[in-house]
Amino acid sequence: MGFIVTAKKMKMIGLLGIMMTTPLSIYSCGARAINSWTPGDSSWNNIGNWSCEELPDCTNKAKIEGPTSPYPILDVNGQSSAVLFIGDSPQFTIPTGYTYTYCVPGANAEAGVTATVFITGGILNIPKDASAGGAVSGSGSIEYNLSSGGTLSFSDESDGQSAGIVTIAISNGILNLTGYITFDSLTSVNSLDVISLTYSGVASGGGMILTGSTASSTAGVIQSTGLAGIEMAGSNTWTISGVNTYTGPTTVSAGTLSLNGVGSISSSDSLSIVTGASFSIETTTTGATIPSFSGGGSILLGSKVLTVNQDVDSVFSGGISGSGGFIKQGLGKLSLTGT
Repeated sequence: MGFIVTAKKMKMIGLLGIMMTTPLSIYSCGARAINSWTPGDSSWNNIGNWSCEELPDCTNKAKIEGPTSPYPILDVNGQSSAVLFIGDSPQFTIPTGYTYTYCVPGANAEAGVTATVFITGGILNIPKDASAGGAVSGSGSIEYNLSSGGTLSFSDESDGQSAGIVTIAISNGILNLTGYITFDSLTSVNSLDVISLTYSGVASGGGMILTGSTASSTAGVIQSTGLAGIEMAGSNTWTISGVNTYTGPTTVSAGTLSLNGVGSISSSDSLSIVTGASFSIETTTTGATIPSFSGGGSILLGSKVLTVNQDVDSVFSGGISGSGGFIKQGLGKLSLTGT
């Protein structure tokens, strides 16, 4: 009996000329791990657009290379796979009515690659242990662009960034975070955007941390279930313009956290400003109210009034500057030891 091996399948030809079209499992495309997008049209559900002649799943990673025309648009519900982005500006789209879930290890862009996942009304789920942005050092960057009510959900304390650079851009979208998720930057341009933080622990913790050098801005509402909060850990500025309702801690460990317009973090249970970091209310409309605060960083008032409403004791050793005012409310003791 002889064997003929093709790029896609193995075929066996018997002595009687009978051909068996079922591939041997050890040579199945699923075992090869890579299922490349080779389009004739934009249909994800068209198996002819995939090199394995089957849809990507948790046994074969979807590889999307740019520039490719057309790029895939999800048109089958409940799909799951890992995704590899290569080439020049690769992308795929999850439209209204469709849900996609990353399989472990998640998504990765090769070094130097900038990829985009457009969630235009659909849903992308990233479960525990599945990365949103690369599992190896030197990975490229992936932007998740949410619009038309599109939803991006991280669950079970999954890590939103693993070596690669992950950015989030929201315009009329929903970002759901469970646990503590790390991003490079976040942009929310619509006041109707919703960023939901969920943390089931007893003490304060969990939420969202921004680590990059790119400026971030949030116009939507950051809300929480449990004591989930936010942290600014990058070297640039995170500007918050929404009236936020999250109840966990606010930490500024690097860079600047800036309130703008009517931006508010008054529902947060605490504000910590680490030495070298800054908290600014300079561009607020009428000033701001904050909870208990501590640390050794800088508070920038500009011409605005900062009201501190705290019922616990704290010490702030940093500096407060500007021509504005400062009002202390609440039963807690606030010790100012800086200048």
